[in-house]
This record gives sequence, C-alpha cells and structure tokens, in this order.
Amino acid sequence: MLKLSLLLQAKNAQRGFDTTKEQRIHIEQIIQQLAKSNPTKEPAKSYYENNNNKSNTNNEPDLAGKWTLIYTDAPDITSLDANTNNNPILASILPSPPPTAKLGRIGQECDSIQSTITNVIEWKKPDWITNIFSNMGTSND
Repeated sequence: MLKLSLLLQAKNAQRGFDTTKEQRIHIEQIIQQLAKSNPTKEPAKSYYENNNNKSNTNNEPDLAGKWTLIYTDAPDITSLDANTNNNPILASILPSPPPTAKLGRIGQECDSIQSTITNVIEWKKPDWITNIFSNMGTSND
C-alpha cells in the first residue's frame, strides 16, 4: 500500500517538479516508512569501494539495471523542467519562452560490476513543435 501511495503522490507532484512543501513532507514520510520495511540491510553494498565480490554469486539483492526516477526533490533535477517556474516573481514580470525540449525519462543506470551509477536524462521534442508540424498544410482559406 505504501508503494502505491508513493506512486500516486509522485504523479500528483509531477515527479517533484510541481510540489508544495506539504506534499514534499508527506512523500518523505512515505519514503522513510518504505525504507524501514526494506528487508535488504545494505542495498548499495555492491557499490562499496572495498567490495571484492563483484560477481554477486551469493544472489544478494543488487541495484544493477536501469531505474526510472518517479520522484525527486533535488534542485539540480527539478530545475531542468522549463514548464515549471520556480520563481513566481520573475514569472509575473517576464513570460517564459516556449521550451526547446521536453523532459522525458530521468533515471539511473547501475552497473555493480563496474561499480558505476550513471545519471540519465532523456529529452523529447516539445509538444508545441509537434502541433505546429501537424497543422502545416491545413488551411481553411
């Protein structure tokens, strides 16, 4: 039930890009509750520098794989979305230009053998460009 609650809260908060202080506190509480119920005592064990067992032959839980971010409160990530204006005073003075790209998948690719975690940010074509091209050649004149 906690996982579902987190997924719903993250969706309502636009992955953290459009969230209130109260939403952030509530989401953090859910995350803390989930962390307490995690049966894996050291989920990042395979990434420790002194870990010589890179092959994970013990079938221990491993973070290896591609992960998709569902929520963040990290400013270096939340500042990426041009559709979210974090400065309401500036927004009232200057209109925002249309975004040149739309934020897509944000995630991490974890490789326990290499002991690396790579941040991944995927960009997509913004909706306004798609709309312009889909309307080209359609004239009611």
